[in-house]
Amino acid sequence: MRDAVRETFNDDVRRSELKEGTNVFLILVRTLLGAGIITDRTRHVYAGWVDMMELDSERHEIPGEVVVADGI
Repeated sequence: MRDAVRETFNDDVRRSELKEGTNVFLILVRTLLGAGIITDRTRHVYAGWVDMMELDSERHEIPGEVVVADGI
């Protein structure tokens, strides 16, 4: 497993695929970031794969937020 992660981390093509908006890993990172689970201590781990500065600048929507707002 560790070797597979290292291979992905070192492969520019695969790293660029991880940055596509529909990539499940990117969605996971957005979710973790929005929930406050990614901290300054763990940020560097995710920064190897995704642009954390770009994710910070995005609005973090909560699933179902629009429905709740309409109901209120």
